[in-house]
Amino acid sequence: MGRAFTLIELIVVVLIVTILAGLIAPRVLDSARRQAEAEAESVARVISAAAQKDALSPRTVGVSYDGESHRLEVVVLEYVDDRAVWRADPLVEPAELGACELAAATADGAPLDGRGWLLAFPPSQARATLSLLVYSSGAERGWQIDLEPEATAARLAPAGGQRAITPVASRAIDLDDAGRGDEPW
Repeated sequence: MGRAFTLIELIVVVLIVTILAGLIAPRVLDSARRQAEAEAESVARVISAAAQKDALSPRTVGVSYDGESHRLEVVVLEYVDDRAVWRADPLVEPAELGACELAAATADGAPLDGRGWLLAFPPSQARATLSLLVYSSGAERGWQIDLEPEATAARLAPAGGQRAITPVASRAIDLDDAGRGDEPW
């Protein structure tokens, strides 16, 4: 007669499998959130790099988004044979969105086209306030990335489950509008 497993051996095996599943399942389920958060941080790094290049370089810098490839990159305006050409900056790694989508983008509050856009930062002009909302359906959460005109680093903030951009309050205060035009500041 063949040897069979005892009830205690079966209980021990089920207990070990249950413990392993309890340890592994949270990591597997949390991986979508971690990947989405890493992509949001990557978008913030790209925008921050563009702002730093804008502050330090006399050249026109921009941020470009391609809706088909879901790619956000820093671009630089170059002149080739008297033609203006935007080229990807080879020193800044682009952000590739896979686990996330660019749910919304605005420049000074005006919506940007989700199929693709280019926002230029000319050196002689004030930079627009850029706000992006990166959303992950798998993680069921979003992140808002804001770059204010005077900033050299983008601000990344959790947006929870919202799918609309929260406007950035300007830090500039017009003393005349505040009724303090004659007071020293």
